[in-house]
Formats: sequence, structure tokens, C-alpha cells
Amino acid sequence: MSPRNLLIGMLIVLGVARGLVAQAPVAAPALPRYPEIKTQFNQSLSQALTNEQRLDLFRQTVAQGRHSGRPMLKRMFGNFEPGSFNLSSTTAGLDKTVRLLASDNRNVVIGNARTLRYAMSINSDSRFTVIGLNQPRSNSAGNTDADIVFRHKPTGLQVRMEVKNMSLASQRANFDKIKQQLLKMAEDARRTGEMQVWANRQKVLPEVRAFAERHGIRVEERLRTGNTNLRPGDRSFQDFANDLDKELRLQAKLTAWAGSLKAGMGAYLVYQAIRQLKDDVSSFAGTHGDWLRIGEHGSTLLAGSGFASAGAAQIARRIPALANSARLISLARWGGRLGLAGTVLAEGFLVSQYLSGDLSQRQFWVGQASLGGGLAGSVVGGFVGFKAGALTGGAIGSAFGPAGSVIGAGIGATVGTIAGGVGGGYAGAHFAGRVVENRYRLQDAEQQEKYAQFLLKHYQSR
Repeated sequence: MSPRNLLIGMLIVLGVARGLVAQAPVAAPALPRYPEIKTQFNQSLSQALTNEQRLDLFRQTVAQGRHSGRPMLKRMFGNFEPGSFNLSSTTAGLDKTVRLLASDNRNVVIGNARTLRYAMSINSDSRFTVIGLNQPRSNSAGNTDADIVFRHKPTGLQVRMEVKNMSLASQRANFDKIKQQLLKMAEDARRTGEMQVWANRQKVLPEVRAFAERHGIRVEERLRTGNTNLRPGDRSFQDFANDLDKELRLQAKLTAWAGSLKAGMGAYLVYQAIRQLKDDVSSFAGTHGDWLRIGEHGSTLLAGSGFASAGAAQIARRIPALANSARLISLARWGGRLGLAGTVLAEGFLVSQYLSGDLSQRQFWVGQASLGGGLAGSVVGGFVGFKAGALTGGAIGSAFGPAGSVIGAGIGATVGTIAGGVGGGYAGAHFAGRVVENRYRLQDAEQQEKYAQFLLKHYQSR
């Protein structure tokens, strides 16, 4: 073969090879699995009637996931076996969480897997029980969802927990979004009375922690579900649960104590206002001073009713079944506001009587002292009555079991608070009024003595 023909042959071979390379098929992207898995899951879930059928569906779904599979199924969730998996298969939102474990998005899978692991750790502690996962929430701050909602059994108080795995860099980049979520959580706490926890698997930026704690949200960082291989700075779930238990018990006590103070003060104000209004009506002559007195004592009745209802609502939340009652929370909030408004109005009417000349300076200050002493006495008496009533009611209710002890303590605390508030308020008002009255009498005696000395000197000099 001539060199020319050899060269032409080589060029032809190279051209063909180049064409083959150019036509080599490019690897196609993996087809999505999740839409089909989701459809199949929803159809099968409606037909799963028993606990075992639902758990078997959970196994099949996680095993099919692109980023979950059987290794995650067995390592993280114990293959959903009843002995290893401690959540009820009918737990609200659990089906959605398990379904998302088969998502084609790796981050979605990791986030829901961690949420489920945290929920299992919570439910394994006898002091807590999980109520729901991925629960939708809507309030004035916007729409969101609660990753885990669980209840503290000894007090009945609920906790809402957000589960995160954000690096420091991610927190900086998404600081505005984090603040929006924290504000929604703060509004949720105000509306529902739930404790709010923002838990991150990694370290938390100081500015994120400061913003959260300023709005009453508890922050946890480097939270681990396992108790082995913990590094310095890691937070074990057991330590977290122990601290949470202490804080919730303290919160329940403080709420009940604050309720006893309000209820005792309110009971005294109602008692005193009714007595005074009876006198006002019996001696009413239609004068300007009469109307001011009725306004004062009517406002006192309003204040007392508000404080008493707010305090009773807070004491009732001592019963675990009522600890997170939305109606009681609302009654406590609006009752307190009504009590403050009535107190301000009553004071305004009292000052108006003094400025218009319907009260002397002496009557004004005796009235102020009696009111202040009565409020102080009612607070002390209400608290003492609350403690005594709770102990007595709990002892009586214990004859009907643990539940009876709790209910008996709540009823006894309410009755004791009212009795102690009225008795303590009456004694405080009487004592404070007598002190001021005696001071004025002493001043009167001193003035009379000075006047007598003046007259004596005057006539002796003449």
C-alpha cells in the first residue's frame, strides 16, 4: 500500500472513531421515584386497618426511598418493629413524616429522619408523650408547622419543638428566615401556652440564640439522640429531657402561684366592692359625689371580677388535662387585662372625688391605705389559702387514686385561695386604715396641744 493510501485510510478510521465518540449516549438523570411511591403510599394507607399493616407499609415505603433504603430503616428506626419503634402508628402526622423519608430530595429525607429519631427519644422517656409530628400551625405571624409536639405527663404542659441541622454559615445566610420562624413560634407560645424549643444538631450563632431567648424560646445546640461517643460540647438527649422536666415543673408551679395571688386579690376586691355598692345605693341622693363613689366601687367590682377569673383560670391549669386549654389561657390573659383596667378606673374616680372636694385629704389617704393594705393582705392570704387548700384537697382526693389527688388539689386550691384572699384582704385593709387613721389622730392631738400652748402663752403675756 502506498503511503498516500495509508494516510487516507488512517484519516477515515479517525473520523469514524470521532463520530462514534460524539454519538456516545450521555447518562440520563435518574427518574423520580417519589411521585409513584407517594401515590401508592396514600392508597395503601387507607386500606391499612391494623397496627401491623401500617408498620409494614412504613417498612416498604422507607425501603424504596432513593436516599433512605433498608440500611436507614434498620439502623435508625429498628425496622419499625414494635419493640424498637415506640411511637403509635396512628400518631398524628407520622404517616406524612414516614412518606417523606422516600423523597427524592436528600435534605428532606435527612430532616424528617432526624425529626423521627428525636420523637422516638422523647417518647422513650416515661415523663413525656408525643402528640404529633409536622403539625400545621397558623397565627397572626403567618403559617408554619410544628416538627414535634409532645406533652409533659406530670404537669400536662405541651412543648413544641423545631428540629434543625444548620451550619453556622447557613444560619448567617438565612438569619432573616430564622427570625421569622422564631417570631411565629413566639406568637404560638402566647396563644397556646406551649413551651417552644428550637433544637439544632450543630452549633448555634450567638445572635440567633439571643433573638430566640429574647422572645421566650428555648435554644438547644449539638443535640444528640445517642449517649455514646459524645464529643465535648455535645448535648445528650437525656440531659435535655432532665432539664426540660425541671423547667416545666417550675413553670407549672409559678403559673399556679401567680393564679393564687390574682384570685385572692380579686376575691377581696369583689367582696369589698359589693359591700360598698350596697351602702352607695342605700344613701344615693343623685349628687356628683354619689355618682363618683358608684363609679369607683363599680370599677373595683370590675377589677375584682377580672383578677378573680384570671386567677381561677391559672389555678385550673394545675390539672394536667386542662394545662393547655385554649379557653383557660385566653380567660387568664383577658381577665388580667380587665383587672388592670378596672383598677385604673377606680383610682381615677377616687382622685376625682378628692379634687372635687367630696373627700378630705384625710379620707383620701385613709382610703388609699385601706386599698393598698387590702390588696397586700389578699395576696398573702390567697397564697396561704392556695397552699393549704391544695394540700387538703390533694389528701382528700388521693382516696380516689392519682387522678383524684390532682383534681382534689385543684379544687382545694381554688376554695382556699378565695377564703384566704377575702380574709387576708379584710385584715390588711383594716390594719392599714387604722395605721393611717391613728397617725392623723396623733397629728390632731399635737395640733390641739400646740394651740392650747399658744392660747396659754398669749393670755399669760397679757
